[in-house]
Amino acid sequence: MQRKAAKNHIEKIVKSSCEMARAQYGIKYKYGYPSLWNDPKETKRVKRMAELVAGKENIVELPLQMAMEDFSYYMLERPGAFFLYRCNEEV
Repeated sequence: MQRKAAKNHIEKIVKSSCEMARAQYGIKYKYGYPSLWNDPKETKRVKRMAELVAGKENIVELPLQMAMEDFSYYMLERPGAFFLYRCNEEV
């Protein structure tokens, strides 16, 4: 659903920009990897587990970003949460 909304949004922007400039346009839209969207319920569950294992003070929430990952295909079949795990050199 998000992919179709993104495509429609892009087409709307291009169309209105070209209409203002009295220009013609054509769009070839190619779908690549599915968007990676974390399930809110699963995200909360993963965050709780990470806080138990690593400590709440060591959990960092990153801002939203465009992501492309094979894991997105799994997320089409089952709810899940993609997360990053980083180890410091300091122990």
